[in-house]
Amino acid sequence: MSKKKEQVKDFDLGYKVSRINTTKFSYNDLEEDFIKNLFENEENLKLILDVNIGISLEKSEIFFEINTSLSNKNTNENLILHTGKTTFSLQNLSSTFSKENEKFDLPDGLIVQLYALSYSHARALLSIELNRTAYKDIFYLPVIDPTTILNK
Repeated sequence: MSKKKEQVKDFDLGYKVSRINTTKFSYNDLEEDFIKNLFENEENLKLILDVNIGISLEKSEIFFEINTSLSNKNTNENLILHTGKTTFSLQNLSSTFSKENEKFDLPDGLIVQLYALSYSHARALLSIELNRTAYKDIFYLPVIDPTTILNK
């Protein structure tokens, strides 16, 4: 019985965070008592989390935008909309680019790591934005398993 060895490419990649910012934020300024009432039962709320990823070979950058949408499930009214963006500078990004296929072949571990950092940044950014609202001690982005990005 012969075993096939999985061929794994070696990449010499390094990265640093170059920018962290909120690119979109809005909230529905409702009465504090109404908000507290709404949040007493999670069944009243609909949370949608989404991620956009962009890569620039020229700038040697990759960014992750974490989009958050929280709405009142009963009325479909948006309560909170937020986009947190983290941009990373990558050394040797060009080594992952296939000119033939015009695609990047980034290691899964790197994607998970960058996504996890970006999600944590989005949690912090949203928390800061909500500090001046009635949602400040009521809503936080949940802790997630960052490996779920590989299933998308």
